[in-house]
Amino acid sequence: MGDNVSSRLLKEQEAAESLRASVQKLRNDRCAGRGVPFVRIGRSIRYLAEDIDKFIMENRVDHRKVA
Repeated sequence: MGDNVSSRLLKEQEAAESLRASVQKLRNDRCAGRGVPFVRIGRSIRYLAEDIDKFIMENRVDHRKVA
């Protein structure tokens, strides 16, 4: 597969595994309007690998900087 956007799309289960979370947690976050950005293709939900990486880094806590 080439280096195009569709080659970086993950299914819900794959995204959940990347985040060490459950599929239900991803679904709950989507319904609540929080969590990782997602792509809707028809009735299918997909996640971009780069969005998962970005989400992880944005939620990183550096204990040395927490007051």
